[in-house]
Amino acid sequence: NNLKKRKLQGLGSEDAVDAILSSGNTFKLKNIRGNNQGLYVVYDDSFDLSSKLGITVHGIIGYEILKDFIVKISYGAQKITFYDRDFYNEKVCNKCEVFDLEFYGNKPYIKAEVQLAATKAPTPVKLLIDSGGSDAMWLFEGSHPDLVSPEKYFIDFLGEGLSGTIYGKRTFIESLNLGRFKLKRPSVSYPDSIAIMKARKFKTRNGSLGASILKRFVVTIDYANKTIKLKKGNDFNDPFRYNMSGI
Repeated sequence: NNLKKRKLQGLGSEDAVDAILSSGNTFKLKNIRGNNQGLYVVYDDSFDLSSKLGITVHGIIGYEILKDFIVKISYGAQKITFYDRDFYNEKVCNKCEVFDLEFYGNKPYIKAEVQLAATKAPTPVKLLIDSGGSDAMWLFEGSHPDLVSPEKYFIDFLGEGLSGTIYGKRTFIESLNLGRFKLKRPSVSYPDSIAIMKARKFKTRNGSLGASILKRFVVTIDYANKTIKLKKGNDFNDPFRYNMSGI
């Protein structure tokens, strides 16, 4: 319905892609129904999530749906639950940690600390919560005086953005601290600065927190109250690995 041509600029160093914005649609997710919804359709063949992930993916959901619910993501159970906030009974959880969220462009950011080496003090960082990113963490070189190019790394393919392929440096750091939770030796990527130029428009952003971190928790997001609650999952203590097959 109501089609308009648009240009979408995402991560990557190439040009914006052609898209169609359609308004006035109805979306349904089981018993959830949204009227008068906006929908972007991307026709660029290079942005093919299904072929890159190996499973069929028709699209992406985001803020416009998540903002109206309390959303719990259980990676271990492979389940996402949408709660009507008027009927949500929050249980006392002494093992949980609640963090404030900051929003910029309808995207959530969380404050954390990274310890880059055993001999260095933790560095405070502000990270985009990117549940669709499979990496553990991205850090932006130069976004903080401590975030400089790592001494040991290798150049690798990091992912595909709307505006092209993203390459960068892969390495490990000593730890990531999220409140009382300490994740040891997480893998970290430093993306190429040109590919993330659009992401750097939010000047106080230092990187992204991806699914390889989030999957170690049961995650409850409350956009309306600008909070995220983390509880240790069964995968919390799993070591961070990369390309262990050797091929």
